[in-house]
Amino acid sequence: MAAQSRKHIVIIGGGASGVLLACELLRHRGRWLTVTLIEKRQSVGRGTAYSTDNPDHLLNVRAFNMSAFAHDPKNFTRWLADNNEIVGGREPGPLTFVPRKIYGRYLESLIAPYVSEASGAARLSIVHAEARRAHESADGVVVETSDGRQILADVAVFAGGHDEAQPAELACVTGPWEPNATKGINPNSSVLVLGTGLTMVDYVIALREAGHAGPIYALSRRGQLPQVHRPTMPLAINRASVPMGQSTLAIWNWFRAIARSQRSSGGDWRSAVDALRPHVSDIWRRMPFESKQRFLRHARPWWDSHRHRMAPRVADEIAQARTSGQLRVLAAKAHRIDGTDHGARVLFRRRGHHEIETIEVERIVLCTGVVSDPRTSANPTVAALLADRLARPDPLGIGLQFDGNCALVSADGRASTRIFGLGPVTRAAFWEIIAVPDIRDQCVRLSQHLTDLLKLDDDLSLAS
Repeated sequence: MAAQSRKHIVIIGGGASGVLLACELLRHRGRWLTVTLIEKRQSVGRGTAYSTDNPDHLLNVRAFNMSAFAHDPKNFTRWLADNNEIVGGREPGPLTFVPRKIYGRYLESLIAPYVSEASGAARLSIVHAEARRAHESADGVVVETSDGRQILADVAVFAGGHDEAQPAELACVTGPWEPNATKGINPNSSVLVLGTGLTMVDYVIALREAGHAGPIYALSRRGQLPQVHRPTMPLAINRASVPMGQSTLAIWNWFRAIARSQRSSGGDWRSAVDALRPHVSDIWRRMPFESKQRFLRHARPWWDSHRHRMAPRVADEIAQARTSGQLRVLAAKAHRIDGTDHGARVLFRRRGHHEIETIEVERIVLCTGVVSDPRTSANPTVAALLADRLARPDPLGIGLQFDGNCALVSADGRASTRIFGLGPVTRAAFWEIIAVPDIRDQCVRLSQHLTDLLKLDDDLSLAS
């Protein structure tokens, strides 16, 4: 094999997406590659999703499908056994919904061997700082960090994860993961959660565990809660049968026929939804622009609630909260929020009604999900990329624009050969790219593309 110079890739974001890509690159291309991982937290791999210490914050995917590596589907379940992890008083099996904090430890363990290599042979560097700017240079790409460093690399991959909504100016408004999110609240007061998805579910569980006994209102336009996971038989969908490039209505009718067939044969709609996973990105990329708009306006809440489901134990807790009357789900729109001496007064209108109703709450928690419009992002790297015209919003306004190879698209429509995206930041291009099973497959594709781009020799035959 001919000798070649080492290449350098910098990954912006050391959460799950960044760690999975770093492991994929180093495992396959380690001899010819060094990686720098930039993460403002003191731990890598955990990000927002896996930083929780609450044992009742569970993964919403069973253990058997949470391996970090597509080529080794039992990697996570094997790690659970090797590390004597106990969930609910017993050893977790492949169908277990494992606490997210345990999965965070798993991700940390994957990167640890590269961190602990002898300094002379180290292929991974971790910079605990915030990336502020990334720009192309004659020699590659330069990433500037909050501690004043300028890191030169051949390629930069932006794996910043979810850009969550920022709390408003009112003192009573907070994010669900803020340190004080469940603290300092009168246990008998009312709390309003904006959003009814999985983040709301996690917050309600944490609030109840903190001893809150007062009313909890969860408000969204349709008031749809996540569905519940059930044991299902796997279903395979032949790609040739998928109506690629057709309208939302055509795809909807095709999918409903599959779901009906499942039910009529004694199956479950969940099998049909899960069977779409390998095809969702291709369906999205080939869907006409107007159909994407229609999906976002009308079908997205239905898809989200059926696709991103609750673990059964979590669903039981939420059902108990609703049955007792403590958790009150409102299909409504908030019209105005006024600050008061003890919190806020919220004016809202229920879906299908004209009357304006009012509730007084001590705390408002934003569980509305990720920021859609990148122009309102609080992430300094996103703001700098837009200001430098190295990026542009996707035409749908739900993220930055990337091409099919995850390359960032500039303001003048040029696909970069230096700056790429990974994970949730690429949702405008691939849509269903937030769960580990989807991100790990994207890591494989992106790793191979970068290998070809940088003309790296593949070390796969040398990997353990």
